[in-house]
Amino acid sequence: MVYGTVPTDFNSLVTVTAIGGINLSEEGWSYTVTPSVKNGKYGATTPAGKTVTLKVTITMSDPNHSAVQPTDPLPSLVIQKAVIGDITVSNFGKVTIDFTSYNGFVYGQAKELAFSGIPDDLTATPVYTYAVQGGEVIDNFDILTANFGIYTVTVSITGDDNYNDKTSEAIEFAIAKAEVTFSAAIKGGAELVYGTVPEDLNSLVDVTASGGINLSADDWSYTVTPSVENGKYGATTPAGKTVTLTVMVTVTSNYTAVQPDELALTVQKADIDEISVTNFGSVTIDFTSYNGFVYGQAKELAFSGIPDDLTATPVYTYAVQGGEVIDNFDILTANFGIYTVTVSITGDDNYNDKTSEAI
Repeated sequence: MVYGTVPTDFNSLVTVTAIGGINLSEEGWSYTVTPSVKNGKYGATTPAGKTVTLKVTITMSDPNHSAVQPTDPLPSLVIQKAVIGDITVSNFGKVTIDFTSYNGFVYGQAKELAFSGIPDDLTATPVYTYAVQGGEVIDNFDILTANFGIYTVTVSITGDDNYNDKTSEAIEFAIAKAEVTFSAAIKGGAELVYGTVPEDLNSLVDVTASGGINLSADDWSYTVTPSVENGKYGATTPAGKTVTLTVMVTVTSNYTAVQPDELALTVQKADIDEISVTNFGSVTIDFTSYNGFVYGQAKELAFSGIPDDLTATPVYTYAVQGGEVIDNFDILTANFGIYTVTVSITGDDNYNDKTSEAI
């Protein structure tokens, strides 16, 4: 007899022998075994170590015989400690080899292992030993902070009054990578301009993460890569061209990233910087000392600030300083004095309109 169970057939526990019966057949008698315990009732919860007395009652169906019932000492059995069956973990699923598809534990999500096979009425305290699969034992294992991977747990039970000692097999369970969804958006005011390439393309976008438990700023980073259809993005990518911005997020080993959608920016026309004349000097008030232009000496004005790749033709408007515009100005025949020139550019595909100051 074993703790925790009740035999379905008590008669099978004893052997009864008839003595002295002449011509008594097996069909002429039967017996019934009734268990009892001192100061109590026998059942599945009768403690191990308790003695169960087995009372045997004979029933005679042969009218030619009478039965002398068995008396002391009646047969008895001592209840044995129960053997604990297999212990398993019941609340984890399967994980793929790359830990990206899993229906059980996920990194950073608090969940206790649920063990089956440990008796509810066990008074001893099980000892749980955790280890990396095929590796070293982990002290103070915490499933909430444990890295992704495959682990084992071994359950050791010293036993108690009703159960024998038990040590389980090493039970495998897995912790999958936590999935983090990233989204990206163009920052306010961010733009791409013809003739320049941003030093830091990452500065063009804002990237946010959602769903990553315990995810810190150190756990992820991103890189923005530009591309254009049928070409390579650069300073000479024409204005009006659409530049696709691919945001690639990199995460640490406990996470897997759902990448954000691609973004796009259109290259804007460039503003033309200040335009100036670079080849004239200074003149005294009486115009007798001057290191620039001199009356009668032919010299073209040299302008700076007009883009080399400008396809539009600048318009130069000359005037006497503070006075009227001079049509068909010729620097070779112009009288001594102070003049102004204004440069007007209508712009083209890559540059905005520009009108200089009066130079």
